[in-house]
Amino acid sequence: MNILNDYMNKDLIFLDLKINEQENLLEYMAKELNRAGNVNEEFIEKVIEREQEFPTGLQLENAGVAIPHSDIEYVNHPAVAIAVLKEPVDFCSMENSEKTVSVNTVFMLAINDGNKQLELLQEIMRLIQSNTTIQNIIEAGTKEEILNVINYLNDL
Repeated sequence: MNILNDYMNKDLIFLDLKINEQENLLEYMAKELNRAGNVNEEFIEKVIEREQEFPTGLQLENAGVAIPHSDIEYVNHPAVAIAVLKEPVDFCSMENSEKTVSVNTVFMLAINDGNKQLELLQEIMRLIQSNTTIQNIIEAGTKEEILNVINYLNDL
């Protein structure tokens, strides 16, 4: 599979992001997707609302990840934004909304095809299940390094 590469844009990768609240983080990432023309204005509000109703925080063995997204009608051109945070931000757990996950990596999906969104979610799940891969993303010093980690995984 190589679907994640199709939606990656170096300008939508954010390293050492210092934002201390979930809503501010989601708003920042959604506004960047909007500024790039990938989503409309409503996406910003809708991705925040959806995260509150259907949390996406996942506790991995050595890291916390979130995969926020919204409905396809708010997407103009598909993309994935990635943020690696300087300090973790609490997200509610996808598995149990009563629990929180300290998230340090966020994959925000802006996809306008439901089938592609499912494929992309499956690929991201495959990617984050590897402790080495997620650690390499967290420790990446440049946007290119993150792209290389993703490309390497897709070559396997």
